[in-house]
Amino acid sequence: TAAPIEVTTLSPVVARVARTGFAMRTTGPQRLPRYDYANRATYWDAKVPRGFYTALGDATELTAVVDGALAIVGSGEEIHLEFAAVPGPAAGSTRYFAVRFHGWAKDMDLYTAHGQTVGPLPVLADADDAQLAVRDALHARYNVRFQEGY
Repeated sequence: TAAPIEVTTLSPVVARVARTGFAMRTTGPQRLPRYDYANRATYWDAKVPRGFYTALGDATELTAVVDGALAIVGSGEEIHLEFAAVPGPAAGSTRYFAVRFHGWAKDMDLYTAHGQTVGPLPVLADADDAQLAVRDALHARYNVRFQEGY
């Protein structure tokens, strides 16, 4: 019989927004892209939609739970996540990690609605007024860095 599967959900204990630049991209066999994160360019040929982005630094509160609040990053930025260490697997077991993100991506494509701006931001389908108030308060606290163009 197959061993039972144990699923453990971890929330980040650290979420930090930073400008990190653009990893050097090379193309491997069969046009498979490879990114060298140790070799980064500060600037790139990329624009950012006009709007408010998450302040650089701690954004853990924005990423702790799925509540509709969004950490917003632009080109050449990242959200660095750290998780608490978990005990090793039992003898004879194998551990796998799967990452599940709840997020939203928007580009400036010609066919993207409101592609020149960060907003309008998506809203969870089942969000009530109290959840929207919490989300809006988090956005007002963290999403305060205005950017446009480049």
